[in-house]
Amino acid sequence: MKKTATKTATRTQTPVSQQALDADRALTAVQLKRIAEAVDGFRTGTLLYVVMRVIPADPPFDVAAVTSEKAEAQKVAQEKTKGGKVYRAFGPYQSREDQDGRVALDAYGIAVCHEPDSDDCEAKFEKGSLPFLRDITDVAVELTLSNARKPVRIDCDDVADAIFIGMPAIDKFWIPYLERVYGVDVAQKKRKELIAKVRAEAKTRGADV
Repeated sequence: MKKTATKTATRTQTPVSQQALDADRALTAVQLKRIAEAVDGFRTGTLLYVVMRVIPADPPFDVAAVTSEKAEAQKVAQEKTKGGKVYRAFGPYQSREDQDGRVALDAYGIAVCHEPDSDDCEAKFEKGSLPFLRDITDVAVELTLSNARKPVRIDCDDVADAIFIGMPAIDKFWIPYLERVYGVDVAQKKRKELIAKVRAEAKTRGADV
C-alpha cells in the first residue's frame, strides 16, 4: 500500500514589523487624508516627513511628528514603536507656502460679552500679523472664572492650532473635521469618548456633571 504524505496547513501570525511594511505599501484613503492634513498644517513651502501610527490600523491615526528632517522622522518612529503600536515615517511631501501667514492686519481682537446675546461687549484690538504655526513655541490659555480667586492657566501642546471651549464649539468645528477625514462613525465615537472623559474628570473634582 502506497503511503501518501499529507500537508497540514498552519496559520502563522505576521510579525508586527512586516505588518508595518505592508501598511506602508498599501495606505488606505483615510490614512492618506490624515497625512495630507498633517502636511497642510505646516505650510512652510518645504519638504516634510510625517510620522504616523499604522498599527493598530484603526482610525484616528495618531501623528507623532511632522519634520523636515528624514533622520529625525525615522528616530521618532522608532521611539514611538512599542507596546504593539507601530509608527512609520512617510515622505517627503511638498508643503505649500502660506502667503497669507504674514499679511499684516489692520486689527485683530477678541470681543468679551458680559451677557449671552448682549450688545454690551468690550472689544480689545491690537495691530499685528498672523503668526506661522512653526514660529509658535508655547500655547497657553488663561481663563477668568466667576467662582475662582485667580485666573486658571491651561498649558496646551506646542503644536495646537485651535482651542475649543465648550461643546458648541467642538460640535461646530472639531466634529465636522473628524467626519471629513475619518467618517461619521469615528467622529461620533470620539465625541462620546470626549464627553465620558470630561464627566469622569469632573466627577473626580467633585463637580456637577
